[in-house]
Amino acid sequence: MIRAWQLYVSFIVVNCAAAQGSSRASLRPITSSVRGTAIVPSVQFGQGVRCVGGTLKRLYVHNAVAGTVVFPQGADPDVHTSSANHGDALTPGSTRWYMAQYRDPIVLGGCPAANTFNATQAQSVLWQL
Repeated sequence: MIRAWQLYVSFIVVNCAAAQGSSRASLRPITSSVRGTAIVPSVQFGQGVRCVGGTLKRLYVHNAVAGTVVFPQGADPDVHTSSANHGDALTPGSTRWYMAQYRDPIVLGGCPAANTFNATQAQSVLWQL
């Protein structure tokens, strides 16, 4: 479950935690930041549902440490540049939706065995550059 999103001009911090009382890890190591251009009706996505749609782009891939992952980090381009590099320049007044996708090898809830991934809740950002 998502604990907190912190959104800044050039980077996004995702802080996740396992459900209360769960012995599962806070956030599986391989995590990517996905950006969508629209909200869509919920569709099955791994072990959960996804409501981010339109043009989906994976902006970053990093390992979570102690349940937290930061996008971008190190030599990564900022969110504006990464989005433009993926063919979607952010303009003032544009809205984008962000989620973090992660691997979860423990399949629950009757999901197919191949559904070893999930995603956080989405967060919308109204860009005002």
